[in-house]
Amino acid sequence: MATAIVIYLGIGLVVGALARFTKSETSSLAGMVGTGGAGGLIGGVAANLLLSDDIELDAAGVVGSVLLAIIAVLVVGVVDRQRVTEQPPTDPTES
Repeated sequence: MATAIVIYLGIGLVVGALARFTKSETSSLAGMVGTGGAGGLIGGVAANLLLSDDIELDAAGVVGSVLLAIIAVLVVGVVDRQRVTEQPPTDPTES
């Protein structure tokens, strides 16, 4: 059980890091990696609990981990992009 949880977390961390390095300029590395890690862990455990009685390393857990991690980092990327575009530009001459 512990091995599966660590692997699901690791999958999420990798997905978050890849998302940050390939797509999101507005999100911090720690934020994207953390979001991916949380999504991967929750997705893997949820898939195991829905499709079997025990948390173990299997294909359903890996797929759930990857899918939820991707969804989580995409949502954070969209929210960050909207937050950046909604902020008024700052004028350095005004103080």
